[in-house]
Amino acid sequence: MKRLAIYDFDGTLINSPEKEEGIQQWERVKGEKYPYQGWWGRKESLDTEVFDIKPFPDILTKLNSDLKSDTYVIILTSRMEKLRPELENVLKLNGINVHEVVMKRGAETKGDVILRYVANNPDLKYVVVYDDFADDNPDKIKEYTDIKDELVSKGIEYNVIRVVEGRVSNMLESTNILNFMIQDEVLKFRNEYL
Repeated sequence: MKRLAIYDFDGTLINSPEKEEGIQQWERVKGEKYPYQGWWGRKESLDTEVFDIKPFPDILTKLNSDLKSDTYVIILTSRMEKLRPELENVLKLNGINVHEVVMKRGAETKGDVILRYVANNPDLKYVVVYDDFADDNPDKIKEYTDIKDELVSKGIEYNVIRVVEGRVSNMLESTNILNFMIQDEVLKFRNEYL
């Protein structure tokens, strides 16, 4: 494998129901009070009898284009392994077939998963990631930026592309991640040379 394309599930590839609206719709359809505090870790959030869960067309087009090329395509999600049947059902209902679906396991970050693919595929030359990480969540951004130097040192071209409302964001929308990456590089420089 020379090229790896990674797609986040919720909010990137799939227009999943958000917690507040999702709970309201779930209660209307089921005719009862939603019995849990959490949302993203519950199978109810992917209940296809309640929700018509669809992919974002622009990102699905990119994914399908990657599948037609010499690219290994995975969905990398923070959804827990216990939700695999519901997640795979959403993919199946939408005719989405990728090479692999990687679910959250323990404390493993998305960056850890990418590094595992790199370690197991010495011919890998290019990694592209599509994710809807929020500007106000630096921990999510760090999952990707923390591994940049390691990938670059191995000669791997690495691109992280932010998705906003089902579309690849423009530079203005990505300003905070760019600033975060610049600040990270400045800090590394200071620590090393000053």
